[in-house]
Amino acid sequence: MAVAKTQVSDVSLNATLASTHSALLLSLRGETPEDIDFSASLYASTRQAELALIPWSDAEKSAFCRMQFNAQHAHYESQYPDAHFLIIERDGARVGRVYVEQGASALLLMEITLTPEQRGRGVGHAVTTALLLHARANALPMHLHVEPSNPAKRLYDRLGFRDVETQGFYTFMVCRADPASN
Repeated sequence: MAVAKTQVSDVSLNATLASTHSALLLSLRGETPEDIDFSASLYASTRQAELALIPWSDAEKSAFCRMQFNAQHAHYESQYPDAHFLIIERDGARVGRVYVEQGASALLLMEITLTPEQRGRGVGHAVTTALLLHARANALPMHLHVEPSNPAKRLYDRLGFRDVETQGFYTFMVCRADPASN
């Protein structure tokens, strides 16, 4: 029997977050043009360690990060036309972003980035779990790419994602729709 698939949305994910992680006071909403500077600052926060090794001024590092963010965002918009670009809020304050696309055969977690203050505090776990529950309800595997040195990889391992292959600097991971088959 085929599963009638429902499209991932901030509304459905918010309902899941409310029922599974209500104490975190998390919600998702669509990214707006007013959020682009915030999203760019999130991107820059992930590059701080590597840029600390480069003898550029703060202004040069900032310009570089903004250029890289703009290129990444344009790539996501052109290559993933059905993606949902969502802002993660905690108790009404922006704390991250999650970009996800649901195709006919998989749910792709394109990006999840949190403010440095929210990393390691359960937010990424809650949002990823909500996405996994949506994927499983729709009989879809969930895919993602992660740098092997990214601390989030340990979370993905704990949630049942399995390494499939290395693709350049990234590990391609899959969590099957049926948790027993992972």
